[in-house]
Amino acid sequence: MGDYVPRTERPADGAVNIRAKEYRTSAKRAGGTYYAVFIGKAIQGRWSSKRATAEALAEKIKSSRRPCITCRDLFISEGAHNRMCPSCRRRHQGDAAW
Repeated sequence: MGDYVPRTERPADGAVNIRAKEYRTSAKRAGGTYYAVFIGKAIQGRWSSKRATAEALAEKIKSSRRPCITCRDLFISEGAHNRMCPSCRRRHQGDAAW
């Protein structure tokens, strides 16, 4: 998931939803309605002027949420090879004797 940027250290809990926000026209941004994907209170990715972009990211996140094999918490997996959440992965890196 190359375009996914987590905003919090701990994986977000809760339902995946899309929120809308109205912006006024400024020097940096065109005015109008912008959409973003949230898990609970944590934003996932960026605000987009296209709802379809937010809906696509929401579906991608919903399909990639998996339980960690260690702690059973849901996290956003990068694929079939990724079954351990980031906090458990950091905790168990010291256990490996390579």
